Amino acid sequence: MAEEAKGSRAAGWKQDPSGRFAGRFWDGSGWTEHVVGHDKVTSTDPVPAALRQPAAPTRPVRGDGTADPGFPAAGGPSGVPRWARIVVPLAVVVFIGVAMTRPGSDNGSPAATTAPTAERPAPATKVYYMGETARTGDFDVTVLGFTDPQPPGDVLPPRVGMHYVSVDVELSNRSSRQQAFSSLLGFLLIDAVDQEFDASFGDVTPPAPDGDVAAGQTVRGLALFEVPDGTSGYRIRVRASLTVPGVDFTLG
Repeated sequence: MAEEAKGSRAAGWKQDPSGRFAGRFWDGSGWTEHVVGHDKVTSTDPVPAALRQPAAPTRPVRGDGTADPGFPAAGGPSGVPRWARIVVPLAVVVFIGVAMTRPGSDNGSPAATTAPTAERPAPATKVYYMGETARTGDFDVTVLGFTDPQPPGDVLPPRVGMHYVSVDVELSNRSSRQQAFSSLLGFLLIDAVDQEFDASFGDVTPPAPDGDVAAGQTVRGLALFEVPDGTSGYRIRVRASLTVPGVDFTLG
């Protein structure tokens, strides 16, 4: 399988957005019927309508068998007059050109910067090493080990041209109340060329930390990732939730 472009969402097991299962397989362009339960048992389930890719409009056919010229072709701008499809984009270009030359910009570049999204927070300025402890949200994080390749189990073997790596992670809840942690959202593996890999499901013991962590409790497990053969130069990013910055640990 070809390598995913930087910043794209790689194919693999992701958290099921419907909430009906622990994970659902994303093939790189859409959700599939392949699911895995919290008990790590795989099965199939029809893709919910809300997760399906929208279908392109069908072009009506006239009585003589030819396409109706008054209806746009599939994928075209439905119901938009031809003049609007030309004038509106031109107006947008002119508006952007005027905005770029206003005071407060430098050589045509806006003075303000765009804040990073919650799903991919800016990397930490400090990178930690295995054995060190860092804080994200209410959790203290310690990376204790790294295995490449991680021997696969019998339930979910890696795909052809791929293999597993695992990271031994310990989390300690330092708050005064119970906190939830999701391994699918909380772990991200990054390689030497900044390709990103979400956590995967797999048959490893102990499994990755997941679920509710009591106040003062420490949990430990293996964060599992499926990566292309030949990948190297890893670091792992751990974040307590989508609303807090993560901490990076170099592996090796």
